[in-house]
Amino acid sequence: MSSSAQIEESELVELVSQLMKGYTDAATKGDAFPAVATQLGDQGLWCPMAPSEIGGADLPFDLGLRYLRALASRWPALAWASAQANAVAAALERTAGEPSPLAEVISGTSLVSVAGHSGPASTVARVDSFGSPELLVLVDREGESFIYRGHGMDVYSADGSGLAGTTPSVVSLRSIPDALAARVGDCRRWLALSAAAVACGVAEDALARSRSYASDRRQFGQLLIEIPIVRRRIEKYEELVATVWSRIVERAGSSESGLALDVLDVLDVTLTVAIDTCAIAVQTLGGYGYIREYQVEENLRDVLSLRASTAWMVESP
Repeated sequence: MSSSAQIEESELVELVSQLMKGYTDAATKGDAFPAVATQLGDQGLWCPMAPSEIGGADLPFDLGLRYLRALASRWPALAWASAQANAVAAALERTAGEPSPLAEVISGTSLVSVAGHSGPASTVARVDSFGSPELLVLVDREGESFIYRGHGMDVYSADGSGLAGTTPSVVSLRSIPDALAARVGDCRRWLALSAAAVACGVAEDALARSRSYASDRRQFGQLLIEIPIVRRRIEKYEELVATVWSRIVERAGSSESGLALDVLDVLDVTLTVAIDTCAIAVQTLGGYGYIREYQVEENLRDVLSLRASTAWMVESP
């Protein structure tokens, strides 16, 4: 691919569109998940913000977030997995010199999940993994993080649903010394803004689907989109999503390296807007909004699951 200095957002959107061809339904996506992650890794796009010399694509942070947003509009679970890998890879790179699984994280050959913990490090209440967790990063309230390997974990099914393709689970570390792979730097800022970008991508997809439906469906002799309340509602949420996206880009351009409260606020507000947007999309489609064929109900489930996956960050003091 061309260098990051030459890449435009439109190129990223077209690239994602080409990469995601053939992956349209949940069954197809679930079966292909590991292979697609590795395929993206081969092209430097599993951790696109990592330096090219270690397997990334050298994308600037803001452009990398645009890539994640575009990917999330096509495959939210894949985008969230990529976001977690990219945040961990950046933190691992900052702790260069220590033994680390950096190469396998960046290549996509080992999928990584990130979770917070406030109690004993041996038990984690919720992990959204892509199959059985291969690498798990635990982050405490101060941002201190450690990465563990799957062979030292016991994994149990948890209540609730995850993003399509993920399985929420409870993880117990049997032997912390044996499972410990490396210490990780504070990855929360990268992860929070990346999660917000993913939420924006899902919300934009829901809006596009609701606008398309309203532009084709007739009610009371006119197109739904011609009914003022329907049109204004869609336009309102398009503006809201654009506003939160502007805040994400603004925070991405900050020189701060730690996790500031305003970054958490951006994540919290973005998730709220995304959930409301997807709920409105379901409402716009009426009864069809609950049919999987139209996918807006999946959009809503995905952003609700993303809220659950990131609650440990938003709820941090």
